[in-house]
Amino acid sequence: MAICKIERSGNLLRLTPGYKTLLARHLFFERREKSGYKTYSYTPTYLFRENEDGSLIVPAGLLQRVIKQLKAYAIDIEYRDYRKSRLQEPKIENLDELRGGQDDVIASIIGNDECIIEAPTGFGKTFII
Repeated sequence: MAICKIERSGNLLRLTPGYKTLLARHLFFERREKSGYKTYSYTPTYLFRENEDGSLIVPAGLLQRVIKQLKAYAIDIEYRDYRKSRLQEPKIENLDELRGGQDDVIASIIGNDECIIEAPTGFGKTFII
């Protein structure tokens, strides 16, 4: 079975060579340009570029679309994220007293680069952050 390696650094994805033909049908839009009275020409504009080594560079916002197409063709995916964590580790020793569950939320924030805190009013979300 084929394996596509996807590497993310910043806002771009790099895919291993060999998937251009498969993904080209799904990663483009047609630019409409007026070519005459009530006539238009459509030019395909691809949402990726190809490197000299054959690897594809794709905007990271299209990750889910790329994964969906690769899975549709039964291609396994190996994903690596090389972005550095943007969140600084909080200084927990500065917190005097945490209420139940707040320490779990802080541990989750430390362990993830991005997260959503879903908690009821009065839980202390603002205090935690």
